[in-house]
Amino acid sequence: MFNLKNMNMRQLKINYVCFALSVLCLLLMSCKDDEDPYPAGKELVNYEMTLFRVEYGAPKPNPLPKDCIVYSEVPGNNEACDNKFFISFYYEGNLYPIGGLPIPEMRDWTMNKSSVQVLLGGKFYFYEDAGNIPHSRSKKDDYFVSFQVSSIILK
Repeated sequence: MFNLKNMNMRQLKINYVCFALSVLCLLLMSCKDDEDPYPAGKELVNYEMTLFRVEYGAPKPNPLPKDCIVYSEVPGNNEACDNKFFISFYYEGNLYPIGGLPIPEMRDWTMNKSSVQVLLGGKFYFYEDAGNIPHSRSKKDDYFVSFQVSSIILK
């Protein structure tokens, strides 16, 4: 009888420890999801990326790197106007709007190539009037944060 009671107590302790560990793991996983996944305020300094030039209307490279800039120019456009370019800026797999790109330089860099390596500098800025913020792990575009380029040079 004494051995049976000890075995039951031992099994009860093991069950309690397993339950406590599973609750702890669940708490750790839920805390990780609560971390701020958005880069607002983050600065990039000499951040290496691939700059792709894609013909207007052509598909983007597949597979696309997690960190890259893809741009295409409307045919017949001779001026460096932002509304004549389609630019996609991907950082850590998420798409963000981008400003401050030196379009004439980018045009020269990619004249005879479809992609080049660049070193990028700039900062992410938060849009305060964006409304509901989509979760970065959803496959939606994260347009509540924008990236402003301060420097971009060929690597």
